[in-house]
Amino acid sequence: MKKVNSKGLKSKLKKSSGISKRTINAANYQKFYYFTVMPIFFIFFYLWFYFRVDTKLIYQYQEPIFFFNPRFFQDYLLYPGGLTEYIAAFLAQLYYFPWVGALMITIFAGLTFFFTRWLIKETGAKIGGDIISFIPALLLLACHSQYEFLLSFTIGYLFALLFLFLYIYLVPENKIIRFLIYFLSSILLYFLVGGAFFLFVLLCGFFELLLARRYVLGLLIIISSVVLPYLAASFIFLVSLRKAYVHLLPFEYVNKKIYLLHMTLYAFYPIVLIVRGIINFRNSKKGKAVKRNLLASFLSRVGPRLKMALKFIFLVILLTITAFLSYEKVQKDQLMVDYYARNHDWNQVLKRIKGAPRLDLEMIFQANRALYHLGLLSSDMFALPQFWGTQGLLMPQDVRFKYPLQSSYFYFDLGHINEAEHWAHESMSIRGETGWTLEQLALVNIVKGEFDIAHVFISKLNQTLLFRRKANLLRQLWNDSTRISSDPGMLAMRSRMPNPEHDFIYYSDYSDIVLERILNNNPSNRMAFEYLMAYYLLSDNLGQFANEMARLKDLGYTEIPRHYQEALVLYIALSGNRSLPSLEGYKISAKTIARFKNFQDILKKFRGNKGLAYNELYKNHGNTYWFYSIYYKPKEQ
Repeated sequence: MKKVNSKGLKSKLKKSSGISKRTINAANYQKFYYFTVMPIFFIFFYLWFYFRVDTKLIYQYQEPIFFFNPRFFQDYLLYPGGLTEYIAAFLAQLYYFPWVGALMITIFAGLTFFFTRWLIKETGAKIGGDIISFIPALLLLACHSQYEFLLSFTIGYLFALLFLFLYIYLVPENKIIRFLIYFLSSILLYFLVGGAFFLFVLLCGFFELLLARRYVLGLLIIISSVVLPYLAASFIFLVSLRKAYVHLLPFEYVNKKIYLLHMTLYAFYPIVLIVRGIINFRNSKKGKAVKRNLLASFLSRVGPRLKMALKFIFLVILLTITAFLSYEKVQKDQLMVDYYARNHDWNQVLKRIKGAPRLDLEMIFQANRALYHLGLLSSDMFALPQFWGTQGLLMPQDVRFKYPLQSSYFYFDLGHINEAEHWAHESMSIRGETGWTLEQLALVNIVKGEFDIAHVFISKLNQTLLFRRKANLLRQLWNDSTRISSDPGMLAMRSRMPNPEHDFIYYSDYSDIVLERILNNNPSNRMAFEYLMAYYLLSDNLGQFANEMARLKDLGYTEIPRHYQEALVLYIALSGNRSLPSLEGYKISAKTIARFKNFQDILKKFRGNKGLAYNELYKNHGNTYWFYSIYYKPKEQ
């Protein structure tokens, strides 16, 4: 009977035990990965876009439009990449509903993740590259956190990955058949996504060159595809050569942040294939695996649970850093202020302004609108930092071209209907036929009594996906003009309109002259009066301000508003004119006089040194016209 070698048996048992432990550990890791890491990542992804980015603001910034008519579709067939933009125009409507918009971006990120994971496996790498698989999804998070990033870029990118997947999985190994199928699919993809098909070209070429070692086929793929856009621009489509090559590629972006993010997203896959090709080449030369790097060696020594924890922590850190660096807080504040202004939620406009770390001209412009509609412009205007002076009250001509629709809304409120129509048309020429612009033009023409023109815009609006309800409401106004007379908002606006023969369009930055003309043609226009008075205060024109005080009685003011009292006290102190005929029946309160005396006493305390007196004056009088006049009044701009 043969003697059993107990040491050898123990050794074999240990080995078999070790293999089963490794297998169990690998299985546990896969469970942890699929049921913990991935769900947490994509749940965070969804919540980020739902709560933090808020996709309705992406819709608001981009104003994508989609019409249900054949002409709209046909226009997208006239150039390479048009079909992708057509699909994107439809899907971008989902941004309007934040929960659906966030879900859509999350699904696209999930598709990107699975394509990446599949491609890494196809290169022959072990899926220790599980963290690497998340990198394109992280880049998509950063890209879509920029409000101007277009959905068409992501859709074109995903189509390129889908065609790569089909090419690698389904195409036969025969080189001739492989090239013919590639060539036909590249033509189809080019028509579908335009310049984005170059991602497919590079990946197919690198796959054949570096991994499949079909060198001639790989070179032929890359070289043949360079010619395709040239032929398309020269003989098929009426597009420029540049557009034929780069449309829907990152090169079209002016924004440097988006450009770099988009370039990194496109460069990721070619880099993965190049790196994997180099590793495979070195392995085949040496006939054995390349020595592990320090990180891989370290991870091989730690326990499986610690390894899982370390990878998970690293992913969380990557996700946090990406989210932090890509968040556009200032732009979101600007868009939220504009969103509430569009919806006439004036209290929320002011609330958002007070919480914003940085205020731009358009935010102050909307805040002043909110103050007027809440009846606070003449009493609380200087509670806001009016750094922009008169430009924050009435945007200058060059700035209006940046915010044409907002300008149209303002002039509509003011009753200056022709100017409202002018800026709505400017909005259409700059941004195209968007839902809000069509709605504004329809409403303007109904108010003007141009019902045939209004019907054209209502019909167009009725063909959209999101504005059909608005179109029905406008059609009711169009069908029954008596509704206009019973609508409180329309009645208030009509009361501010000048006589039709005095409604005009102006091309001037002398906004006070325009307000004077509106007010002289309709002396009951309280908005024009308050804006004119605010203009005089912001420009420190106290003489003209005092001359207009006579209008208070005609407009039904029972007392002098606070800022007007402050300005009058200062005017009297500077001019010495203590008797103003225009103030008959009104008086400046003793409280205002006492506060002005305290303001002067603080200045005297610091011997007229405005720099030293700033903190105390701001604490006690920071919301007054006096403080603005000394510290904030802008120089001539």
